[in-house]
Amino acid sequence: INDFEDSYGQQWTKYQRTYLQWTGYTAFFVSITIQQVADLIIRKTRRNSIFRQGLFRALTLPLCFPCIYKVIWVGIFSQIGIALILTYGLGHVTALNFTPLR
Repeated sequence: INDFEDSYGQQWTKYQRTYLQWTGYTAFFVSITIQQVADLIIRKTRRNSIFRQGLFRALTLPLCFPCIYKVIWVGIFSQIGIALILTYGLGHVTALNFTPLR
């Protein structure tokens, strides 16, 4: 089947269907990335609020302070950075079939 007509009468070519499938792959990957960042913050602040726990205060403390919060922030930024590079930076990655999201 090269062309397909949906219930609204719109014609879909094979390339359009494939592009839509690749966009779904990309959206799923980005949603998993966002969920992992949210899960990290939720698990770190299970009993206290995010402000009482101190995730934002630890960036201004000296290096002798335990660096656990800095590691968390580096992890969050690197994960978001990798997702942005894979989604927008490299264009079409043929192994992953990612497309830029609009």
